[in-house]
Amino acid sequence: MSSKDRSRIEDYVPGFGVGPLGKASEFAELLYAGFIYSAAIRELMETQLEVNEALADPDHFPADVLAEIHATDKEMEDKWLLATTMFGIKA
Repeated sequence: MSSKDRSRIEDYVPGFGVGPLGKASEFAELLYAGFIYSAAIRELMETQLEVNEALADPDHFPADVLAEIHATDKEMEDKWLLATTMFGIKA
């Protein structure tokens, strides 16, 4: 095989999705991505619930802690906006 032939062979990409189980790896990757997204959304939700509970009764917090809670609430709003944009949800 000449060097010219080798350079052409290296340009080829191996075929995926071939055969009866060809799409299995794509399915597994999508499944794993779903688990990761689910965990990220769950963490966002838990943090948002904590912030909402704190904001529901602000009298129990000193002013500096309350300012931090409001900053966290604003940060959570930005994170939710990013998450909805990633999933294509129009909020």
